Amino acid sequence: MTQPPPPAAVNPYPAEAAPDADFGRIGFVIAVVAVGLTVVQQIFFAFLPVIQQSTGSSPASISLWIGVFGFVHALISVMALLFGIIGARRGRSLVRSGIAIGVGGAGALAGVIGLLVPLFSWVYLSGGIR
Repeated sequence: MTQPPPPAAVNPYPAEAAPDADFGRIGFVIAVVAVGLTVVQQIFFAFLPVIQQSTGSSPASISLWIGVFGFVHALISVMALLFGIIGARRGRSLVRSGIAIGVGGAGALAGVIGLLVPLFSWVYLSGGIR
């Protein structure tokens, strides 16, 4: 008869699991960045006539910058929304997750509307809708 194998050594001090990333906090930080970008965008819009006159920029180039600002803001807002939702589902830092969801949702909605309005205005002005 053979002897059974010795029991596996049990570590009385198991290794601590690495802490999960706090997605609510990450979403909150991204939401703060989105709000900061909105403030910069509004300051830029306030000085837009002065910038256009001093640089001699065409309205098309200014429209390009407005579009880039809008697209980047929408992308950052969607990231804040997603991280906020993940953070809320994991149940850590619910207040920060809620703020990220609110700011991100509003920014994402504004981005979608900002992309659709020029399309509908172009269709209307081209005579497609009367």
